[in-house]
Amino acid sequence: MSRIALAAVQGFPFELIGGLVALAGTVVLGLIVVAFGVFVYRSVVGDGIRWPDERTDDEVPRTDDDEWKYR
Repeated sequence: MSRIALAAVQGFPFELIGGLVALAGTVVLGLIVVAFGVFVYRSVVGDGIRWPDERTDDEVPRTDDDEWKYR
């Protein structure tokens, strides 16, 4: 039984796993670079992050549907 298991382990190409991990890491790094480029482009053009307008407490609408339920 151990010979069969040993033969199965020796026949498995572990280099394939390393190659797949390297390929996945390259794809993730590429996506991060693209996302950063899009962020910089939108920030330069003017469609980047939009901060909400400053409001006083009197101007904020109040509803019964409050996310912060204090007990």
